[in-house]
Amino acid sequence: FSFAISGGSMLKMLANLADAEDVPWDKCSMAFVSHRCVPLDDAGATYGKALPLFLGAWISRGLNVIVPLGSTDSEAEADSYEAALAALPPRVLARRPDSSLPVFDLTLIG
Repeated sequence: FSFAISGGSMLKMLANLADAEDVPWDKCSMAFVSHRCVPLDDAGATYGKALPLFLGAWISRGLNVIVPLGSTDSEAEADSYEAALAALPPRVLARRPDSSLPVFDLTLIG
């Protein structure tokens, strides 16, 4: 199961699932819809905000997270993230046959 999340209010909503043990996290992969070009521990970083709210718990249960580099170089970030998504096998992340763009099972945008 592949899904992507945004930041903002979505993080607060997902925090309610931090202790969800009935989800097979080891069969899930998560990406970010948008992520600022900032270090991962920056106050504006979605990854850094999500980690203590729920993401750390999900990762400890086996969630595969496609993590941004955490740099301020937007071109490098985009290239790296595109490569990370492309490297996932189709059984993990489906792709559109006409363009090879990723197709997530669920995209949560707050």
